[in-house]
Amino acid sequence: MHRPLIVMTLLAALNATAADVQQTYPEGSSSFRATLSPVLHLDSSQLSKLPTREQLEGGPVKLAPAPPLTYLQVYAVGSSNQGWEYPDPSVYATSLDHGGSVLLVVVLEVGYGFSRFAKMNGSQLPSSANYLDEALCWNAYGQLAYCSAGQTVAGWLRYYDVSGYQSGSFTYQNTSTNSPWNTMYDQITIL
Repeated sequence: MHRPLIVMTLLAALNATAADVQQTYPEGSSSFRATLSPVLHLDSSQLSKLPTREQLEGGPVKLAPAPPLTYLQVYAVGSSNQGWEYPDPSVYATSLDHGGSVLLVVVLEVGYGFSRFAKMNGSQLPSSANYLDEALCWNAYGQLAYCSAGQTVAGWLRYYDVSGYQSGSFTYQNTSTNSPWNTMYDQITIL
């Protein structure tokens, strides 16, 4: 098992991300970095709340390359004022008043897409706003989990930095890489 290498790689990626974000904003102080660090990455205990393979696909499915995009959800909103909030998929607004110097959004995708668009208040975000993508795989219990070496990627957690906005509407869409070439869309109003 190569867990120490994976952990070191992940820590290096998170440190690079924190440095990139710190350079992006004029605050740039160590107190700004301390405020940012707790919200850079989702709490892994929240993965147990992700939909199961059976819920999404109606039962066992044969493995095949590049599964189509089958599920898309704005999964979490994080801010320096509130930490992470995990809105229920049936709600269209956060319940917490986010804001502060850091505002992040995480999108869950199951399957593969090729045409991602993320917008905040109607303005398309630059690709650099997507600061981290984490691969998810199906575990033995049919639940999404962080991937281990040798597993087939089933989906992604895509992290977006929308700092600079105190509130507003975040929208995200992606189109499947293969049949049925469907386009999926989700949005949330961040209070």
